[in-house]
Amino acid sequence: MWGLLKGIYERLEKASSPKEIWDFFTEWILPFVLPVAAAVAGYLQHEPVMWIITAFSLCLMGAIVAYAAFLLLCEKSTPQNKLHFDVIYHQDLDRPQAPLSGNRQQRRSGQPARLLGLQELMPEINRKIERAQIGAEITNNAAFPISIILEAATTTIGGEMPPRSVFPRAPVIVEAWSKVRILDDAIDMDGIPCQRLSGQLDMTFRYGKPGRERFEQRPRGIIDVVMTEFGFVSQVALNFTDKTVNLQTALPPFQVRRS
Repeated sequence: MWGLLKGIYERLEKASSPKEIWDFFTEWILPFVLPVAAAVAGYLQHEPVMWIITAFSLCLMGAIVAYAAFLLLCEKSTPQNKLHFDVIYHQDLDRPQAPLSGNRQQRRSGQPARLLGLQELMPEINRKIERAQIGAEITNNAAFPISIILEAATTTIGGEMPPRSVFPRAPVIVEAWSKVRILDDAIDMDGIPCQRLSGQLDMTFRYGKPGRERFEQRPRGIIDVVMTEFGFVSQVALNFTDKTVNLQTALPPFQVRRS
């Protein structure tokens, strides 16, 4: 009993903000209001002690169950911690002429020249990167829509940065159990050869129910894009960090080839 009272006193002593005081009240005081009131009423009515103890126990169990159900309802109805973030890397490649298909006779028959598409890959043709974009794929794990606002973004890849745009951006609504991609502005890569690249992602999102975006999420870290010379991206990894990234010291030991 003394240990319980000591714990309550220490918790109250550490409560400095109104929210912490309210949390202390709802966790330690509110569940005991109804049981104590029942016990006091039984004592004033001169009820037997056995009935007072029984009423106190039942009221305490009921209050705890009701409080747990209230907390569960609050957890289900709040947008906080209902979003999952994955890093996204998108690129547009150059468009060299595609090799002629078919046998030798078919190739000599005057097939029209064709350029490879921006996303079309051929292992025998090395490609160059014209533009790249970094962003986040956001999954809504809540049972209701969530509004997301991109407050700020700083992204780099291969030592290049995009032109700065206006922030914050317009809200994006993510329906329940669905995904959305939010990307920073495109980066002009100046035709560097396809290769393994490193970069930085630092994006600040504000989210919540539509019109009440009061929660914040800030994914940031070092990006590692594993890519072949013909443009196939096999892996995009983000090493999360809680600090601002210094690209001069944090990049892996490989250099970007410019030609």
